[in-house]
Amino acid sequence: MLSINNLTKYFGDHKILDGINFKVSRGEVISIIGSSGSGKSTILRCIAGLEGYTQGEIKVAANNKKHSIGMVFQNFCLFPNMTVLQNLTYAPVKILKKSKREAEDKAIELLKKVGLETSADKYPSALSGGQKQRAAIARTLCMEPEILLFDEPTSALDPENVKEVLETIKQLAHTNITLIIVTHEMLFAKEISDRVIFIDGGKILEDALTYEIFNNPKSERLKLFLKNIL
Repeated sequence: MLSINNLTKYFGDHKILDGINFKVSRGEVISIIGSSGSGKSTILRCIAGLEGYTQGEIKVAANNKKHSIGMVFQNFCLFPNMTVLQNLTYAPVKILKKSKREAEDKAIELLKKVGLETSADKYPSALSGGQKQRAAIARTLCMEPEILLFDEPTSALDPENVKEVLETIKQLAHTNITLIIVTHEMLFAKEISDRVIFIDGGKILEDALTYEIFNNPKSERLKLFLKNIL
């Protein structure tokens, strides 16, 4: 479904990504782990088309190629001047050309799915961090993506809000949506992922089944990373 071939990116003279190669199958759940600054978020931004890259290729085999990739950011990125419902319906009406009624029906269905059905008429400022992130997830789902990217979805949350967001993401796992998750929540990655990719210094050091990554790491760098973080 998604193929990354020799993805390389420079910022000035600094190589951020160094020949990244991996493939993701439809419906697969991939977690990308690694230290801060290792290039994890840059990979997602390149896949989403939010950043260019120096060389390489990103191929997406999706039914709806134009809007096949959705991304959920660390800091929610909700429109502060719109209600939750308006946040969810804006893009489907403007971009997908859905009727207001159709967009609202879908939005309300998704708000129920993420436990925010009573918050449709609230503004983002009235929501907790966890509620904002769940609204952001629902908003992305309104665009009917086939691939959903999560960039550290809990990093801006207080600890008490982390669980509800992770539970929402778990509901999406192993459905028809392909998930690629950059996360520092190792236990969550261990529970939800089919595969885990370990990035260090802009390179993939290990790409293996979740069990292998956590129970039989090959590289000394990954062994040290897991020792320090678990």
